[in-house]
Amino acid sequence: MNANKADLILHPVRLRIITLLAGAGKMTPQRIAEELPDIPQATLYRQLGILAKGGILTVENHRQVRGAVEKIYALPEGNAVLGKEDVQEASSEEHMRLFSTFLSTLISDFGRYLAQEHYDVYEDGVSYRKMSVYLDDEEFLDLLMKIREFINQAGANSARSGRRMRHLAVIAIPEPANHPVEKENEP
Repeated sequence: MNANKADLILHPVRLRIITLLAGAGKMTPQRIAEELPDIPQATLYRQLGILAKGGILTVENHRQVRGAVEKIYALPEGNAVLGKEDVQEASSEEHMRLFSTFLSTLISDFGRYLAQEHYDVYEDGVSYRKMSVYLDDEEFLDLLMKIREFINQAGANSARSGRRMRHLAVIAIPEPANHPVEKENEP
């Protein structure tokens, strides 16, 4: 497993930066800091440097700001995606560690939401649910492709007044291969 890439991505602060840049395109550290005000500036700059050095983010441009040079960061398409080759050789323990890290970022996101002085889970569209469905491999792949299509369309939206960043997480876990399957009722 390319644990280095997985560890680069699945870090709570770095994952928030990646998520922000995935939806916003190019941003300066100052703009990222404005969008992620709870992250101390020194931590933010350190994590941006780690992501750039690790090849996840690129420095698209530089601009002069009051005598200093400010970098403009971007997330090239596919850079923050763990592919088959990145996870193929992972041990069960490595997968569990990375999955736990991923879940902790969701818990952190939800905690920040609940820490607001005022919130309305119904009006804000907060949703968390687990559903179980029976699908063969082809049906499952079709479902995933449709979900990805809708998410990619929404992901192409840029930030603007009236739009609020919303976090979507899709987790698919099949039952173990030896799990008994109920037979369909015959007519």
